[in-house]
This record gives sequence, structure tokens and C-alpha cells, in this order.
Amino acid sequence: MQGLFSYSAVTTKMRAMEGKLLKPYEFDEMAALGSVTEVVEYLKRYPSYQKLLSRENFDIHRGKVEALFQRAIYADFTKIYAFSGLEQRSFLDIYYIRYEIAVLKNCLRMLFNQYEAAFDLAEFQAFFEKRSELDVSKLGDSKSIPEFIENLQGSIFYPVLKRLENAPDATLFDYENALNLFYMKRMWKAYEKVMKKRDWQIISEVYGSEIELLNLQWIYRAKKYYHMTPADIYAFIVPIHYKIHKELFKKIVEAETTEEMEELVRSSYYARFREEIDTSSIEIMYKELVDKIHNTSGRKYPYSIISIENYLYKKTKEVDRLTTLIECVRYGLSIEETKKYIA
Repeated sequence: MQGLFSYSAVTTKMRAMEGKLLKPYEFDEMAALGSVTEVVEYLKRYPSYQKLLSRENFDIHRGKVEALFQRAIYADFTKIYAFSGLEQRSFLDIYYIRYEIAVLKNCLRMLFNQYEAAFDLAEFQAFFEKRSELDVSKLGDSKSIPEFIENLQGSIFYPVLKRLENAPDATLFDYENALNLFYMKRMWKAYEKVMKKRDWQIISEVYGSEIELLNLQWIYRAKKYYHMTPADIYAFIVPIHYKIHKELFKKIVEAETTEEMEELVRSSYYARFREEIDTSSIEIMYKELVDKIHNTSGRKYPYSIISIENYLYKKTKEVDRLTTLIECVRYGLSIEETKKYIA
């Protein structure tokens, strides 16, 4: 009853916004178009993208696409924040950090791959300056990793990345996972501290599984691509256990091969979903299970903080799919191939 009273207006708002998200058949129609210009013209029909794309009628490059669509997410976040009460804003204030981290990762990828900025981060300044310590314009102008880290001074992210600066073999993977680990730990502790008991129970049910699945994906990648030792893996993962007990988790981390690890995962709590999702690999399982968790939680707790979380998750997923779709159309992939990439 308390949740119904506190979240009825917010849930109604989220349902209305969710109703404006792109439908599967609309992605299919765009996949069949012959050029990026045609996709842009198609998207101009929709309020979420009409204003952003109003002056775009040419074959815009990937960086421009990402920048435009990211602004669509920021616009929705700002709209939701303005509509929300104190309870919801306490959630959004913490959730917001993931947008800061997304910008930091973009900068790191540009620096590690040594290519020019695909778009001017200064165009995001208006969104970030209201609630962030980051000077995104300054970060975007960084010419090296040390300069980038120094430009983070005064922010919560500075000590996180400063620790890696003197590591001679630190990779992009190391930096991105340091940020992921920092966010997950901070998010879990912050929500547990500020949220009411009911909301925390719901959020922990969703994020507990998501963190655990993310841990499994990190462990798998660490073993397969980086050949990391168990000791190194423990330093990266989030020390939170939700559905996988510590003893089994220890065996997973210390498995000698990815095949052995996958067998252990199939004996875990998440094995119960094998008939509903593709468990052929850890990475596919992660993607499909996270989707399932969000869909299930939305039905289970319709009048709760999860209504906001689910909408932002779906909007981010929509933007990711649109960015991928446009690249597929740009390079002339078939409709069937494009559908596989945006599935």
C-alpha cells in the first residue's frame, strides 16, 4: 500500500514514457532501409529523437550518432528527475554516476586507441555541470592518460584511476573495470544506506543478481582473454554474493579453464533458467538474464523504484541498439545480419 501511494504517479509517468520507446517492428523497418540518412529521417517521426535530429539529414558518422542518442538519455533522465519526489531523487542521485563513468570510459578508449575525439564532449557540459564535479570539456581535451587523470582531481574518480597510473602494464580493461568495481561498490553501499527498507529489498534483488552476473562475465573474460591468476581476478570483482554461495564462487574463480568455469556456473542458481535463455556462453547468458531480471522485477514490483530503473535501462538499451543499427546500415549489412547484431 505504501509503495502504491508513493509511486503511483511516477509509475504512470514511466509507463507513458515506456509506451514511446521504439517497438521491435520499428527496428525491423529501419534495418531494411538503404542509408543512414533514411534511418535519420525515419527517427524524426518520434518525439524522443525529432528535436535532436531536426538538423541532421546527412550521413552522420558514428561519433555524432552516439552523441545525439546519448543526449536523448540525458533528456529523459532530467525529465524524470524533475518529476520525482525526494525518495526517487535519492535513487537518481546515485544512479547518475553511471553516466559520468560512461563519459570517462569514452575518453579512456580514445586515449588508449590514440584517435581523435569522435565528438566534442563540451556539448554534454550543460547536463553535467548541474550535478557533477567533472569538467567534461577539459577531460575531452586530455592528450594522455596522466593528463586525463590529473584533470580528474577533486572528483570521486581521481583516487580510483590514480592507483593505476604507475602500473606499467595497465590496460584499458584494467581502467574500465576499476571504474565498474568502484561504481558497483559505491552504489550498493549508498542505496543500502539511503533507501527505505522496501525499496532497498527490491533494488538489492535486482542489482544483487546483476552484480553477480557481471562478476561472472568479468571472471570469464579475465580467464579467456587476459589469462589472469585467481589472485588478480579477486582484485577486480565486486565482493558481493547474492545467489552464488562463497564456496561455489571460490571454485569458479579458481577454475583452471573457462570450460571448467562454465560447468560450475551451470550448477549454480542461474542454471534454473537454462530452458528459458541461451546458456551456451557466459556473455550471452549475462545479457539475456539481465533482461529477464528487469522484466520480471517490473511485473513483480510495479509500484516501486524499479519502475524508474527499468525505464532508464530500456532507454539505454534502445540507444545502444540504434547506434549498432546505424553502423550496420552504413556498412551495407543484410537485414538478417543487422537483426542479429541488434537482437
